[in-house]
Amino acid sequence: MTHMTCLSIHNLSKSYGNKHQKVTALNQVSLTVNPGEFLAVVGPSGSGKTTLLRLLAGLEHPDEGVITMDGKTINDVQAEQRDLAMVFQDYALFPHLTISENLGLPLKLRQHDLKSINQQVSRIAELLGITSLLNRKPASLSGGEKQRAALGRAMIRKPKIFLFDEPLSQLDTPRRTQLRREIYDLCRQQKVAAIYTTHDQIEAMSMGDRIAVLSNGVLQQINKPSIIYNQPVNFFVAGFFGSPPMNLLPGRVIADENSYQFHLDLGQEDTKNPSVKIPILNQPWVPAYRGKPCVFGIRPEHVRILSGLNEGKVGPVWRAIVERVEFQGPDLLIHLKIGPHRFFARQSSQQPAPTCGEASLSLELKHGHWFAEDSGMQLSS
Repeated sequence: MTHMTCLSIHNLSKSYGNKHQKVTALNQVSLTVNPGEFLAVVGPSGSGKTTLLRLLAGLEHPDEGVITMDGKTINDVQAEQRDLAMVFQDYALFPHLTISENLGLPLKLRQHDLKSINQQVSRIAELLGITSLLNRKPASLSGGEKQRAALGRAMIRKPKIFLFDEPLSQLDTPRRTQLRREIYDLCRQQKVAAIYTTHDQIEAMSMGDRIAVLSNGVLQQINKPSIIYNQPVNFFVAGFFGSPPMNLLPGRVIADENSYQFHLDLGQEDTKNPSVKIPILNQPWVPAYRGKPCVFGIRPEHVRILSGLNEGKVGPVWRAIVERVEFQGPDLLIHLKIGPHRFFARQSSQQPAPTCGEASLSLELKHGHWFAEDSGMQLSS
């Protein structure tokens, strides 16, 4: 029976530069990759994704923190002894070697016999659909073919864990879609855990059993894709996931007799306008925020354009201006404006498209979120 490895990091930190100009790439990051799990690590450029992989692979040494595999600390274990296979963004194939020689190189370095190398190269090439490419050199291959070869070279080692550093970022959309499915399936077949970094939220949500979200070297949230999307812990996660991201509307908590309401901030406009209020019910954080600024968040798919004030009403009705309607295949993306605030609604393109101009809209409050304006952290329970 194949042993499945567990990898953990605790308070991992890494900085570059000197005391006069230091850049923190990772700051006190802690997480665990469970045996056989596919963990997607997502964040913008400069968030620390590649640094994390390089520390795990042993290509760099952390300033602080502990890395363990199956409970054993590996901070001082050399890269070649960690038995982790890393797939790079730029393929990292040797241009003077054939694809067959590139695939077999890890086994050759481990002094496997030629017959065993040839057998395993044939097996991996067939699995990846690159048997016809074995006698060719990398320069004659397409981007997708090169990436398959790079995957094969990592897989042939049968490592304890795969590390993928944005391996599909240089490919066009159809090839990315096909290869991300193949990468996930291959890791499942080999029963090997994987850490997959990407800046693409769609890739992260479609591949990850869980997603770890990084920003400026800090771990923001780690959870299942559905939790990350539907229960973001702060502004950053809410704004990073979704296309377009969550609508974030600033306002203030106002007490009205025995109830509380959220009043949208309209700047110089009349904040008593009933069309820009939301009742806040049964939220334990509300009394402490009386009179204080907060932010209401709601995703575009939970904003409904109404054909009449009461038709299909699922929440408070606001009056807004429809500025533009984008056709996006199965969906319509509707650009809206209330006062100084621009935001979005999304609906099926099978429904009649709203016309530009004034419109009524309703909000599905059960899908709403409340955030502290100062910290950006979610308030709603």
